[in-house]
Amino acid sequence: MAAGTLELWMYPRDRGTCKGPTCGAPIIWRKTTDERAVPFNVDPDVIERRRSSSGRMVEIVATDDMHHRTCPDVDLFRQDRQAAAAAKKAPAAPALPLE
Repeated sequence: MAAGTLELWMYPRDRGTCKGPTCGAPIIWRKTTDERAVPFNVDPDVIERRRSSSGRMVEIVATDDMHHRTCPDVDLFRQDRQAAAAAKKAPAAPALPLE
């Protein structure tokens, strides 16, 4: 896959609104072939279409219109994701013995 591209399933294309406190822009949600949800400002430019080994249509798209590039609240979303990842890695607190 070339730099600046993503592999997306052709469908679904879900519409939504950015939940950032100062943004609220309309966005189009697309799913990558590894099932991550990615927001775009507009439907991305398709570079190539092909069938996956499972028969589903895949689009190779440019990343130029990803919402993360224009959202004023992008750092808030990154912080949320980093905090969630850190919580998964943190060791569980030891159990206290019951008396």
